[in-house]
Amino acid sequence: MKRRCPSIHELLAFEAVARHLSVTQAADELCVTPSAVSRKLSGLEIFLGVELLARVGRSFVLTHTGRHYLQRIQPALRALESASYDLASSQSGHGTLSLSCVPTFMTKWLIPRLALFGEAYPQVTLAFQQHLAGRQAQPNDVTAAIRYGDGDWPGVVSENITGLHFILIGPPSGNKTIPIPASSDELSQTRILIHQGAADIWPQWCAARALAAQPLRTGSRFEHYSSLIGAVEAGMGYALVPRCLVEGELASGRVSEPFNSTETLNQGHYLCYREEQLESPVFLAFRNWLLEQGRQAGGPGLPEQQNVIPEFE
Repeated sequence: MKRRCPSIHELLAFEAVARHLSVTQAADELCVTPSAVSRKLSGLEIFLGVELLARVGRSFVLTHTGRHYLQRIQPALRALESASYDLASSQSGHGTLSLSCVPTFMTKWLIPRLALFGEAYPQVTLAFQQHLAGRQAQPNDVTAAIRYGDGDWPGVVSENITGLHFILIGPPSGNKTIPIPASSDELSQTRILIHQGAADIWPQWCAARALAAQPLRTGSRFEHYSSLIGAVEAGMGYALVPRCLVEGELASGRVSEPFNSTETLNQGHYLCYREEQLESPVFLAFRNWLLEQGRQAGGPGLPEQQNVIPEFE
């Protein structure tokens, strides 16, 4: 059967020559002879039927086609190298985890704890990618995602870390821009602010507090909790937020808690992964450590039969 893809040796030779614009330097990097690199490069151009590199004196320059082709193949070559390295290193407890995480949870909750993970597992590297929004599917190159929602995403296991306990927060004490409610019933006299991904939190909260209806005047909407918390701090209104995201602001007085308003609702922060990831010791160590950190912050933690965090030699 005729092959439809160049060989990996041809692609590596082209990529190296394209970076160095020198066959000799490319050969040194690949630990082969310059003539071997030239043969691979020539074979690639014959296979593709195009000129990728043009000789100018003793140097090379990329053709327009060659430059475009290089841009296309470099990410794939890096991905192959990374996948091979991760597979080999994970067998001994070393490796890289590709993670995504919602922004506010990452900056306010996860990052302050990551030094502890680094101390326990210095051989594990965490590589963070752009967070996944809404119902966006989890890409194959993401080991796990920390997402905000109701825990229901197709194709993945979702385990609650923490964040199910919501409180009402308001501007700092002494702020006179909006009225301070003495009880949840008086919220109809002030403005509320809404997280766009959790608009149903307010009806849930009202129902949990036995309010007959939702007697609330809605104000601005925000995509991230960090912006929502900042708006409350600035005196724009009142908001419902996961308690785990505002511990620092409450302690410093930058926001207030008008009355005891903690309610357990159906939104939270979840670790999402494909079930086969549990076969990886590196991922298992991160997952168990993360859920234990969540337990200490009020989350459900690990199932009882899985409460041992792996240790590597």
